[in-house]
Amino acid sequence: MHTQSSPFGALGSRGPCYRCGGRGCAQCRWVARRTESREAVRRQAFADARIVPTDADLAWGAGLFEGEGTITMHPNGTPYVIVGNTDHQVIDFFCRHWPGCVTVHNPANVNQNAREAWDWRIGGWKALLFLREMRPHFRTDRVIGKTVLVLDAGGLPHAQRREHVARIRVLNRRGLR
Repeated sequence: MHTQSSPFGALGSRGPCYRCGGRGCAQCRWVARRTESREAVRRQAFADARIVPTDADLAWGAGLFEGEGTITMHPNGTPYVIVGNTDHQVIDFFCRHWPGCVTVHNPANVNQNAREAWDWRIGGWKALLFLREMRPHFRTDRVIGKTVLVLDAGGLPHAQRREHVARIRVLNRRGLR
């Protein structure tokens, strides 16, 4: 059965074409080629901008991520990885090795003594790449558990991905268990 899908596999699957019902029409083939070529350009730009991390970089980054980072999933199943810190050099480290989105939070209007905080965020296949590279260096059960849930959710149907999203949200809650 021919389906319109993205190179993300199950994370980006859109199901059968509404025109041909999955039999494969010219529009399906055109969309598939266009999506694949756009995605190839995006992935190449990511690879060109990226510095491949060494084992020492991965170990240091994993330790920092376990303390300052979080793993979450959008309700549609897209994974996100976020690191927040008040030291911009830490955020620069993650940006050099896994280019993503950086935002700054200036809390000066709330508290004069507060410092700027920086957030680094990646999602989708970039987050999966990050987690695959970091997985051998994680040590805490909580982060390992969330990583396994996210990496396993990629090939699941939508209903089962929702269960993984709910489990991740429980693991992200603060407080006593």
